[in-house]
Amino acid sequence: MSTTSGERPSRFPHIRVTPARRTARRGIVAAIDGTLIIFATALAIALVIRLPEGQISTTDASLILAMSLVTRLLPMSLSTVYDIEWKRANVWDLVVLARAIAIGVVLFTSVLFIVNPLQWSLLELTQFALVDVFLTGTGLAVSRIGVRVGAEWRMRTRRRSRGRVLIVGAGDAGAQIARAMTEEVGAGYVCAAFVDDDERKKGRLVHGIRVRGTRAEIPAIVTRFGVSEIWIAMPSAAGKVIQETVRIGREAGIEQIKVVPGFSTLVSGVVRLADVRDVQIEELLGRDPIKVDTTQVSEFLEGKTVLVTGGAGSIGSELCRQISRFKPGLLVVLDQDETGVFNTKRALDIETGSQVKVVEAIADVRDIAEVDQIFSKYRPQVVFHAAAYKHVPLMEEHPDRAAKTNVFGTRTVARVAKMWNAEKFVMVSTDKAVNPTSIMGATKRAAELLVKDMGETGNVGFVSVRFGNVLGSRGSVVPIFSEQIARGGPVTVTDPEMQRYFMTIPEAVLLILQAGAMGDNGQVFVLDMGEPVKIVDLARQLIVLSGLEPDKDIPIVFTGIRPGEKMFEDILSAEESTAATAHNRIFVSRTGDSMTSTELTRGLKDLTSAIESGDKKAVVAALRALVTTYRPESNTRPVREMEMNPVLAD
Repeated sequence: MSTTSGERPSRFPHIRVTPARRTARRGIVAAIDGTLIIFATALAIALVIRLPEGQISTTDASLILAMSLVTRLLPMSLSTVYDIEWKRANVWDLVVLARAIAIGVVLFTSVLFIVNPLQWSLLELTQFALVDVFLTGTGLAVSRIGVRVGAEWRMRTRRRSRGRVLIVGAGDAGAQIARAMTEEVGAGYVCAAFVDDDERKKGRLVHGIRVRGTRAEIPAIVTRFGVSEIWIAMPSAAGKVIQETVRIGREAGIEQIKVVPGFSTLVSGVVRLADVRDVQIEELLGRDPIKVDTTQVSEFLEGKTVLVTGGAGSIGSELCRQISRFKPGLLVVLDQDETGVFNTKRALDIETGSQVKVVEAIADVRDIAEVDQIFSKYRPQVVFHAAAYKHVPLMEEHPDRAAKTNVFGTRTVARVAKMWNAEKFVMVSTDKAVNPTSIMGATKRAAELLVKDMGETGNVGFVSVRFGNVLGSRGSVVPIFSEQIARGGPVTVTDPEMQRYFMTIPEAVLLILQAGAMGDNGQVFVLDMGEPVKIVDLARQLIVLSGLEPDKDIPIVFTGIRPGEKMFEDILSAEESTAATAHNRIFVSRTGDSMTSTELTRGLKDLTSAIESGDKKAVVAALRALVTTYRPESNTRPVREMEMNPVLAD
C-alpha cells in the first residue's frame, strides 16, 4: 500500500481513515483547544481587570469569551494546524502553530479594541491582551508538546527491553537515526547513548540522548547502559576509522554492528532505519567517494541508444544501472545468459519505474551475423563492451576459448560498431593486461591493441578503460571468502604477500562512464585504484565482520599461487608512463606495445590458425608473439614455503 509524499503510515493500517473519521478527529481537537482558550481568557480577565463593582456581568464575560474563541479558532481551522500529527511533530509544525496563534492574537486584540464592551482604559486593554496571549499561546503549545513528549516516552519505555543501540557519531546522520527510532512505528529500538570523538560534544544532548564519550570509551558505555547493538553513523569516515570501531565493538562483546550509508547513496537525503545495514567490506577500504562530471556524462549518454555487451555480468549489469540514470533514449542489454538478461531488465524496470526503455538481446559476441542483426535493428550510438572471460586460472586451461571471446569477440563487436557508424566504442579492460602473466591478461592486452588499431581510421571513437579487481563481482575473492566463512572455514589464500587493487562495482562503473565520455581514439585509460590491499588482510576483515576471530574460529590456509596469477599487479607510474586528465582518478597510458596494423593483422591471423588447429600450446605461442610483454613463466613461486607454513601465525 503506497502513501502520498510526506504522509506518515498509520499505526493501525487495518483501520481506514475515512473523511468522516478525520472530520471527527479535527472536531475533538478543536473542542479541546476551545476549552483551553476559554479558560486562558477567563484567567486573564481575573488577573488583570479590576472593575469598581468587583465583578463582571455574565453577558459581558460571554461576549469577551466568544470573541476570543472565534478569533482564535478561525485561523487555526483555516491553516493546517489540525492536520498535524502531533505525536511526530517537529520544529516546523510548531512554527505553523505559532503563526496561527499570532494571527488569532491580532484578530482578537483588534476586535477587543474596537468593541471594548466594558469601556476599559488603554492600559487595561494592553495588560489584558499581553496576559491573554501568553496564557493562550502557552496552553495551546504545551498541550501539543505534551502529546509529542508523552508519545515518545511511551515508545521508549515499551522498546527498552527490545534493542538498546549505541550510536557512534553525534552529527546529522546520528541525530536522524536517533529520531527515526522514536518516530518509525514498530522499529523496536531505543538509542541508549551517543559517542563521538569530538570532545566538545561530550555531555551534550541529541534528541534527549546524551553524548557519553569517545569511541575509546565504547566498552565501558556498552556495559553501563546494557547496549546490544552498535550503529556507526559516520558517513564520511575513512575505512580505517570504521575498521577500528568494528574492532572496539567486537572487543566489547557486541556482535550486531551496523553502519549508516553515505548521504550520497540515499534517494531523499534523509536517513531511515531501513537504510541502516551490516558493515560491508567496502566500508573498510577507506577511499574517498568517486565524483564524476555528471554534465559531461549526461551529454555523452542522454537521449542516445546505448548497447552494453556482457550486460548480465557483474560489471555489465551495473553499467546498465548507472547508464539508466542518465536517461538514454534506448538501452540494449546483450548477453548469452538469457536468465541474467531477464533479471537485469527486470531490475532496471523496477528501479527506473519503466521510464527508461530497455530491450533484451540474446547473442554471442563472436557471431558477426547475430551482432550485425542487433546493430541493424537498434543502431546503437554508444557501445560498452564488457563481455569477456575473466577467470584467470580457468582460462589457463582454455586458451582457445579465451582468445575466441576476449580477442575475436571484441574484434567482431568493434567491426560492426564501425560498420554502423557508432559514435563511441568503450572496451572494459583489466590491469592484468599490463605485462601479462596469464592467458586472460594476454587476451585482454591483445584486445586493447585491436581497439587502438580500429581507432586509427574512421569516425568511431575507440577507447579502452583498464582497472583492477572489483569487490563482489562474480568469481572475486569476497563471495568465495564469505562462502568459506559460512561453512566454518578454512579460508584459502594463495600467498601471504599477495596484493591486489580493489574497487567496488559502482566505483569502477562510474569511472568507466567518465572515461568513455572524455576519451579520444585509441586511448587506454588507467583508473586510480587507491592503495593495494593484501588478500590475507581482506580475509581477516571479512572474518571479523562475520563476528568471528581469524586463526581461532576460522583458520586461514595458504595454497600457493595458481596458474596465471601474479603476486603483485603492475600499476603504471604517473611520472613514467601516464598522462593526467581532467579527472583526478583517470589517467591515460603512455606505454605499451607499439605495433603496426600489418603486424597486428598477421598476429591475429596466426592466432586464428592456432585456434583452428586445436593445439593449445600453439595458441599460447601465438599469443606470446602477438603480445610481446606476455611472460607466462614470471608468475611462478615455490610452493614449499606454503607447505612449511600452512596457517598464518599471529
